[in-house]
Amino acid sequence: MVKKRHFGYYRGDAFIIMETKDTKNKDIKTDNRSLTPQEISFKTAQPIDKINNSIFINSNQENSLPLNSNDLNKQQETILCALNDLGIMEFDAKDTIRIEFEIRKLDFFIFLEDILSDVGFKFFQNTHYEPDAHRQITSNRLVGKNKGLCFKRDYSKYDDLLYLSIITFLGGININNYIFFNNLEENTIFNIKSILEEHGINIINCSDDVINSYRLYNRDDTEKLKNVILNLNIPQISDFFNKTDETASVTKCFKFDSAHFITDHPGKCRNLHGGRYELEITFTDQVDAFTGFVLDYSYIKNIVENCIISKFDHKTLNFVCPELSWRSSTEFISIFTWEKIINLIPSLSKIKIYETESSYCEYIGKSLDQFLLNGASHALRYYIELNEDDTNVLNILQKK
Repeated sequence: MVKKRHFGYYRGDAFIIMETKDTKNKDIKTDNRSLTPQEISFKTAQPIDKINNSIFINSNQENSLPLNSNDLNKQQETILCALNDLGIMEFDAKDTIRIEFEIRKLDFFIFLEDILSDVGFKFFQNTHYEPDAHRQITSNRLVGKNKGLCFKRDYSKYDDLLYLSIITFLGGININNYIFFNNLEENTIFNIKSILEEHGINIINCSDDVINSYRLYNRDDTEKLKNVILNLNIPQISDFFNKTDETASVTKCFKFDSAHFITDHPGKCRNLHGGRYELEITFTDQVDAFTGFVLDYSYIKNIVENCIISKFDHKTLNFVCPELSWRSSTEFISIFTWEKIINLIPSLSKIKIYETESSYCEYIGKSLDQFLLNGASHALRYYIELNEDDTNVLNILQKK
């Protein structure tokens, strides 16, 4: 018969009770009660079901938290509003609030729990078997009761810098020391923009019809934000700005089928013809301490497919945009691609485009710093910049 033993530990104000199997594996160490079972599994490179064999604190225990009618202080209201604005607060029919987060950001959330503990929020770690994943999945969350808690979107009464810190750490992404805020609601963007402007920090809209993205204008703005936020001494936020000492490059490949022609070309390329292009796009940056990535491949895929592939695929390149109307060469396609992507992913370091198996172009363009200073390629914009009244051009097109 397998013996079971129980032990518990405090993390913040939450007391975690666990049930573990006795095991002969001496590599599994549970004597350090300051670590959660999930952290122990990482430390020992063991599956979490070898650390414990039951749900640490199940949903019934979460739902049995006492109702709380304490008034929220300024910090508490700021935290809950920021988390709600980020869309990471879940509300259920039993008036329970759940805020799920990644284990790597545990110390940050323990900091939030310490502030929210006197209005009933506690930290829980819960493990369950997920059939689709074919393994034990561990979730980490702050849990509290909604009943009796009343927080309003009255930003004038909030702690601005605490709000900005939470939005930046949980909703921002640091790419090559440029800070981006993606897919945030308009009210949230308006609020952080107001706070940033009070501190002389510039933020610009990089969005288009598909991508919803705002970026601090340049690295000087990132440095200003860093200096403002780090004064609060909130755990782990310094790692958001400093990342790691390790630099790596990642490459993602794309394909698109397009037709094109080369104006005034002496050979067959003057004729309309089609083919399959292969695009290799490379990004170089410090490895992110919280993700273990330079960039998530899905992040690269979303931007490149929406900004480039969807515009080029099964189209005639000369009629996609004025930049390629005269010369739809791989060189011009590379420059066009670079200038579209560098604004959204400043860690872009190389583009390689194959037009055939034996013919390709490699291109390394301006850094975002240089692009902001010098502007877009003049060669690419020659016909766009020709001096002609736009009204006359429009009239000519309408007559056709």
